[in-house]
Amino acid sequence: MEGGCLVDFKVEFGLDYLGHLLVADVIDSDSWRVLLDGVHIDKQFYREGGAVDEVLRKLVLATELTGHFRLLPHQRIILWRWSEKDDTSAFSKALGADLEDLLVEKVLSAHKEPTHVARTFQIYAQQYHGSVVIAYVGRSNGLGPILSAASTLPVISVPASVQSFPADVWSSLRMPSAVPAATVLDPGNAIDLALNILSASNPRLYAHKRTKVEDRTVNVVPL
Repeated sequence: MEGGCLVDFKVEFGLDYLGHLLVADVIDSDSWRVLLDGVHIDKQFYREGGAVDEVLRKLVLATELTGHFRLLPHQRIILWRWSEKDDTSAFSKALGADLEDLLVEKVLSAHKEPTHVARTFQIYAQQYHGSVVIAYVGRSNGLGPILSAASTLPVISVPASVQSFPADVWSSLRMPSAVPAATVLDPGNAIDLALNILSASNPRLYAHKRTKVEDRTVNVVPL
């Protein structure tokens, strides 16, 4: 959130007589706790005995700040591969139809066209700031390290040929200093890691991931 820190918020839900889940209360500036320079500017100040006029001033300020939630609409998962022959269906399947708009694919070899790769990647980094890159390359996967060293975007290397040639993974694992590329063997896990990274600053993706986690870990007892 621009200008402050959103600590937490509360949204109340309920079930109607048909069992439909409904929002049960208003969502407004009284729904969350907000810090400005480490000081509460929400109803927490009132709970701690603050004067009513000062509470009102702080709530007005909280209303102004919470009107500026910062989203990153240009976030993408950039799937960069070496050849058109590389099968990327596992990535699309892991992402799902509801998030398919996040995926941007690029085919360009870092070994054969390094200058073109560097120039193109800088354009992508500016156009899709706040994104995550997945480098999906067979044989010697130098693409992931090259992209990681050239940008602040997180890069995940997925060796495409690791099933047939396990030794290929070492070109993604043994990195020099200042080349913080991650290596994930399974395309589905690479997508999950990318979504986890993006969800730290994207409420839509956080809600999506949190729902998946709770579906796996929470036992729901029918009423």
